[in-house]
Amino acid sequence: MKYLLLLLVCFNLHAEPIEFVNESGPGGSTDIATRYVMEKIEAESDLKFVMVYKPGANKSIAYNYVENTNKPTLILTTDSILEHEAYKSVDQIFYLGNFQVLMMVNSQSNLYTLNDLKSLSEKRPITFGHLGEISTNYKIIKPLCDFKVVNCLPVPYKSGPEGMVGVLNSTIDFYPLLSFGTKGYQQNKSFRSIHAIDNSSLWVKIFGKNLSAKDKETIQNVLKNHKEDFYNDLGLMRK
Repeated sequence: MKYLLLLLVCFNLHAEPIEFVNESGPGGSTDIATRYVMEKIEAESDLKFVMVYKPGANKSIAYNYVENTNKPTLILTTDSILEHEAYKSVDQIFYLGNFQVLMMVNSQSNLYTLNDLKSLSEKRPITFGHLGEISTNYKIIKPLCDFKVVNCLPVPYKSGPEGMVGVLNSTIDFYPLLSFGTKGYQQNKSFRSIHAIDNSSLWVKIFGKNLSAKDKETIQNVLKNHKEDFYNDLGLMRK
C-alpha cells in the first residue's frame, strides 16, 4: 500500500500540466515561437502544457501573472521582462537565439527602402504600429523618431496580427515585426519588408518558475537537441 501511494503521488505530479504563459495574443510572433517550442517539448518528453494567454498592458498582465503564480510556469519572452519585477522571481531556462526587427509595409505602397520612409516623413508623420511602450517593436523604432531619422507617429495595437491588418488597410505606414513571426507574412504578396534592424539585445529566452529540477533539465535537454531548428524554422540567429 505504501508503494502504491508513492506511485500515485508521483503520477499526480504531472496530472496538472505546466502553464506556458503567452504575453501576446494568438497569431503574433511570440505565439508562433511559444507554440513551436511547446510542441517540441511535448513530443519528446512526458511533460504536458496548457497555453495561458495574458496579452495587453505593455505585457504587464503576463508578467504580473508570472510573478504571482504558484503553479509550474514557463514564459517565452524578449528583453522586455528584464524591466519588470517578475524577472526577480523566474529562472532563465534557455536562450533560443537573437532576431531582427523587420519593417513591414503594404506591397502596394511606394515604400521600398528606409530612405523612402525618410522622404515621406518630410511631408507628413510616418505612422507605425506597436504593442506598448515597453514592447520590443516600440523600443527599436522609437529612436528613429527621437533622433529625427524620420518624423513618425506611434499607433498602439493589441496584437501583431491586428497591426498587420492596419498595414494591409493602409491605416498605418509600417509595422515593426519580430523576424521569428514574419514567415507567413513574407510569403504573402500583400506585404514586403523594407528594412531590417539588428541589435545584440534582441534575444528570445525562456524563463521558468516553480519547476522541479527534473522538469527543468528535461526542457533544457529537448531544446538543446533542437537548437538548429530554431535557426532554420523560426529564423532566429546565433549570438
